Amino acid sequence: MRLEQLSVNLRPRTAWEASDLGVALVRRHWQLIIQAWIAVTLPALALFTFFGYLVDQIWLSWMLLWWLKPWFDRIPLYVVSRAVFGNVPTLRETLGAHGALSGTGVWPWLLWRRLHPARSLLLPIDLLEGQHGAERGARARVLMRGVGNPGFMLTVIGWHLEAMLVLSVLALVLMFVPVEFLSESARAMWDTLIQDPPRWAQALLGAVGWLAMSVVEPLYVGAGFGLYLNRRIQLEAWDIELAFRRLAERLRGLAAALPLAVLLCAAMA
Repeated sequence: MRLEQLSVNLRPRTAWEASDLGVALVRRHWQLIIQAWIAVTLPALALFTFFGYLVDQIWLSWMLLWWLKPWFDRIPLYVVSRAVFGNVPTLRETLGAHGALSGTGVWPWLLWRRLHPARSLLLPIDLLEGQHGAERGARARVLMRGVGNPGFMLTVIGWHLEAMLVLSVLALVLMFVPVEFLSESARAMWDTLIQDPPRWAQALLGAVGWLAMSVVEPLYVGAGFGLYLNRRIQLEAWDIELAFRRLAERLRGLAAALPLAVLLCAAMA
């Protein structure tokens, strides 16, 4: 880890300011992230939907896609964790790393830690640091100290944003219905999508849910990574270390020039 290659201003931030920094990192590399995200999640959606058709339980495709979020979160986390040190990966490298390292540290997040309310904050411990056992628990407690509430609130905000996006898509459809047919159209939409949905309607709802997840989840992961990065800056004093490194470089430059100055003074004498 080379602090001098950091692409962000290295200073301690408040929790929400750090979250904004993580979101800004995701936005800066959004094209790469969303390309890799679609390449991984869209085939998974098609496969799960096909499986739901076979067993006549389309809702299983939504559940499986939602449950595998920590596995998909590797994509934005991999990109921003390297881009912040000036090493932006290519699409090929991102997909290769996701396929090669997808099982590293992610299984607990698919099992007993799946419903942890601070997933975006603690996921880097397992996927980036590779901590295990008691060391991992101690590391998590230290990181959670002081930023546990913002980490929890990020999860709550993510839930609400995804729900709002799904409802917004359904409302957008109703906006194109004439006013005189609005009540009948709303009732028909309720019957089709909620009350007794056919298979195609369930698949359509799953696609809308995937679209909302694809928009919100990378931003959620980036915000959590911003909290994680800021907490490490606070704990390990990266800003002070970097200042000392720069001072040492300046002193080395002065030390290299000192013999020349002595020789010049002797010649003048």
